[in-house]
Amino acid sequence: GYFFDDRDDRPIIFIVLYGCTYFVSNAGPNTTTFVVPSETFPTRIRSRCHGLSAAFGKVGALVGGFAMSPVLEHFGVSVTLIICGLISFVGLAITLFFVHETKNYNMTAPD
Repeated sequence: GYFFDDRDDRPIIFIVLYGCTYFVSNAGPNTTTFVVPSETFPTRIRSRCHGLSAAFGKVGALVGGFAMSPVLEHFGVSVTLIICGLISFVGLAITLFFVHETKNYNMTAPD
């Protein structure tokens, strides 16, 4: 792309774009992976369930990593990116419909 070819001439643009990408990737998926499990599970089993959530996240990353190459070879880049976007929206829908809001919940109160 345009910025990739000129990245040596304009390092500040590369740094800013990389920083924005890093921020966006940590603002959404990172919150769902680490913050939501620690807020949603009951206190007495929170650490165990948080560990299971993290483990399933790693398994999902492993499956996605192994599935990427065959899907990319079979469907091409455009369709693969559309599939990745659809999977992301399914994850968003599951999070919105099944995770309860904990904004007004007292996290220190016994369950």
